[in-house]
Amino acid sequence: MGARDEITSTEKLLDLIRSPNDAGSEEPAPNPIDLTSGKNGHRRLKLVWPSKKRVTVGIDFGYKDLKLVKTGVSGKGEWQLLEYRSVPIDPQSNPGSPEYTQTLKKGLTEFCRSERSIEIWALLPSSRVEMRTIRIPRVPKKQMGNAVYWTFKKEASFDEEQDVMDFTVLGDTVEDGLPKTSVLVYTAPKEEVRQLESLFAGIGCIGFPLTGVSIYSFALQNLLKTGMLSNAEGTLGCLYLGGDWSRVDIFSAGNLTLTRGIKVGMNSLIDALVEGLNEAQMGDSMELAEEGDRSGSGTQEIGPLDIMQVREFLFDISREGTPAAATGPGIALKEEEILNMIQPALERLVRRIERSVEHHALMLEEGNIKKFYVAGEVYAHMRLDDYISEQIGIPTELIDPFGPGTPLHMDISSPETVLERASYASALGMAVSESARTPNFLYTYQDKEKRANTARLNRVVMITSLVLAALCVVTFLWLGHMEKGKSAQVAGLKKQLGKTRPLVNRNTVTQLAAKAMENQHTMKEYGKKYQAMAVIGELSRLTPPNIRLLNLEAKLFQKTDDKKEIPPRDLVLEGIASGEPLKLKGVLATYLLRLEGSPLFRQPGEPDTELISYEGKDVLRFTVPMAIFRPLGDQKTVSKDGKNS
Repeated sequence: MGARDEITSTEKLLDLIRSPNDAGSEEPAPNPIDLTSGKNGHRRLKLVWPSKKRVTVGIDFGYKDLKLVKTGVSGKGEWQLLEYRSVPIDPQSNPGSPEYTQTLKKGLTEFCRSERSIEIWALLPSSRVEMRTIRIPRVPKKQMGNAVYWTFKKEASFDEEQDVMDFTVLGDTVEDGLPKTSVLVYTAPKEEVRQLESLFAGIGCIGFPLTGVSIYSFALQNLLKTGMLSNAEGTLGCLYLGGDWSRVDIFSAGNLTLTRGIKVGMNSLIDALVEGLNEAQMGDSMELAEEGDRSGSGTQEIGPLDIMQVREFLFDISREGTPAAATGPGIALKEEEILNMIQPALERLVRRIERSVEHHALMLEEGNIKKFYVAGEVYAHMRLDDYISEQIGIPTELIDPFGPGTPLHMDISSPETVLERASYASALGMAVSESARTPNFLYTYQDKEKRANTARLNRVVMITSLVLAALCVVTFLWLGHMEKGKSAQVAGLKKQLGKTRPLVNRNTVTQLAAKAMENQHTMKEYGKKYQAMAVIGELSRLTPPNIRLLNLEAKLFQKTDDKKEIPPRDLVLEGIASGEPLKLKGVLATYLLRLEGSPLFRQPGEPDTELISYEGKDVLRFTVPMAIFRPLGDQKTVSKDGKNS
């Protein structure tokens, strides 16, 4: 657009259209928000509770500015409006550019500098977000993600490499007599979500990371669920007109039940208006040229309007100040004529709205739509709601989250005009977001499943740790109890020992030694007495049936001149071995080995054998010399030098 001091017919035309001569207007045109003035730019609330309370900032990326809204939750659980601000941005700058990033960083730093703990939720400005309601068989909660994924994959063109998917369970329903679960599935381009993350990562130095990314439909759902919109009961609709696209959302009991994107947006209206204004301007120029030719005076050439001029024109028109008629150089513009210029685009928009309403009535059967909210900056500057209401037969209303009856506690004044209040609706919807209620493209169902698995594992570990700790405590108490009992027992024994005097002395030891020697002598005498019986018993035990002893000669005792008994060393066995003739010597050898293994006999000597006939059979007669161990007390040992001891 040209400079203000260059007065052209186009400028005159736009100035006349902007002139506030509408008799039906009740409020003056809103002044543009100026951050430097401090009046309308931002209003601050002196916090009445500590900053440790949860504070949330909602961000809406507009065409000419960033809308920022800060809310908090009081001790009574009430939502409080802490601050709101509009940060101007250059419409020509691209998101992600250094200028755009610097503007966002500066605005957030000033807006959040008084907070220590804060959550930031941003709207995803994307026309490629798709939402669809599907129905899946009823499955356990653990299998819900897979069931939704494969059902949606079958019904829609979804590429998990390009899009991020999430869903919200709407409730149980019945389809063809079968129980089903109704699910709202929504997808967004991964690249656009990453770009938004990168945008905030570039300003991460301010210490406020991005908490959530959502869309306008869910921002409006937040407003409905928190009761920010007065008289919002029953089934409601919302029409949002964006730049290249629009969206129709239908809510039932505060839940989003149907949403549909429309490829008709503000740019479609601008294109139609540019074409109409240029045609009107061309006719005006031709009429002025004819008058100039008749009068003989020259006329100023008027250039065609471009898209940027018309866009600025739309944003500068006030809803309250839109004239019923405006006169330009050689042309009279009326409100009806402006609507006629954009009539084709409006008709396409209305047809899409009607189809969405019909689909809702036929498929969902959740009651008639009582009211349609309209949102978007064009609605604030052009009276499109009345036209749409007449076409679809449903009352329309400009969205106003700061209106009377809202539960939002405000210690600061809300925006003055309904236009300004409506412009903060989406940012406020993001500012009342909660992770448990608001869909978040940064935290999808897969992240929730991972977190649930981690939480489940943590619970198992915690329960196991508690059980082990309880066992340790019980064991510790039991050991402590046992220690007390043992300590008491030891104390009693020590006390008893303290009362007992030692009875062991030299005489006692001498007596015990004499008694031990006496016992030893007695045992020795018993050994001598029963030695013969022991020899006979051992031979009876060791002699097998095929060995018959014929004679046993043993010298058990022998007395010397000094009347001391000397134990015998000689034992002679005579007998016969019967059996097979060839095995008789083996039978005798086996018998001698058994005698050698006895602890009573010493190693037998070389046997004297003779093969004889006994009772008609061939037997082996043998004579074996042996020795008997000395009785207890008579054993003698031989030292290494050969002396007895």
